[in-house]
Amino acid sequence: MKILIAGGGIGGLTAALSLHKAGFEVAVYESVKELKPLGVGINLLPHCVRVLTDLGLKEMLAGASVETSDLSYYNRQGQCYWTEPRGLSAGYKWPQFSIHRGALQMILLKMARERLGDDARLERPGIPPGNQPEEAHRRHREPHRAQRRHHQRPEQWQ
Repeated sequence: MKILIAGGGIGGLTAALSLHKAGFEVAVYESVKELKPLGVGINLLPHCVRVLTDLGLKEMLAGASVETSDLSYYNRQGQCYWTEPRGLSAGYKWPQFSIHRGALQMILLKMARERLGDDARLERPGIPPGNQPEEAHRRHREPHRAQRRHHQRPEQWQ
């Protein structure tokens, strides 16, 4: 069975790597012309790091991130009023990593290209006429019934 994954984001690439590891034939399709390391910092909690470790990515993640040992909150005067251990410091078997979202996606992309080869079709597939994004707004100009209701006065909701 061949599984097609729509989207080369973090979820799509992780799903592709996991399914490939489980023995499935996988192809990934992405709508953007080129994946770029976009985004902000995110935290990969221990349960997420476990999945990525099972995919053989722990060393690459550790090299591109900061291992988070605690989470602390401070007031305006710089006084710590709450702290909590995280990852290994909290007793988990896996660490918590703080990483740039784009760096994580590029790690996943590199591994998908290596492992899936030509099936990591991370380019824009052909989109049939009538389904182009610029045409979508013309077809869906009329608001959905629930949206219309939102813009009506309460006495019109009957």
